[in-house]
Amino acid sequence: MLDREQRSAFSIRFFSSYDLFVSGMLCIFPLVFSPHLYFRAFLLFYFYLFAWIQGKRASLLIAALVSSSIVIFNLLVPYGKVLIKIGEFPLTQGAFLAGLEKAITLEGLIMLSKATIRSDLQLPGTFGALVAQSFKIFEELLAKKKNIDYKDPIGSIDRLLIELASDSPEEPEWAAPVKNKGERMIGRIILVLQTLIIWILLFISKYSK
Repeated sequence: MLDREQRSAFSIRFFSSYDLFVSGMLCIFPLVFSPHLYFRAFLLFYFYLFAWIQGKRASLLIAALVSSSIVIFNLLVPYGKVLIKIGEFPLTQGAFLAGLEKAITLEGLIMLSKATIRSDLQLPGTFGALVAQSFKIFEELLAKKKNIDYKDPIGSIDRLLIELASDSPEEPEWAAPVKNKGERMIGRIILVLQTLIIWILLFISKYSK
């Protein structure tokens, strides 16, 4: 099985950051506006796999904790059919499903951003350059998060930022300019097919009886 660095190299080799970004933007609508919860859950699972294939980190524990918190807070405003009662407090079907929908949609968007936004994304203009630099710094921070001292989080993060600002690391071999444009064309075809299939599944799930 490929390790994380090899999977990241695969992503750089076959997918351009701009193609990934466009594909991600086009996939937001099916995720957010699908009327079916099961379809959103499927997209969440798929985007998680797609992010993993590209070597992106995604903590299932954190995702589960955030999703559980959203559902629990949503249950505090009960409406719909009462499922069970805890003392005098009712747990209702409407509140539970609404909370589950919010949690799945939020986590789906997070996984979609992980899968389709890379640190080498270049957007036009000064703002685009600032965003690209922010992505790069954030990715480097994640790579060196073990250096953060949780007894002194502010100080350790400050030292890490100073270190990142002073370092001029060499680009890894897999980040070199693309030599085989045919591989990028294959990647573009994969992204086009992926986006089309997601939209087709959206219409099938929306209009099928």
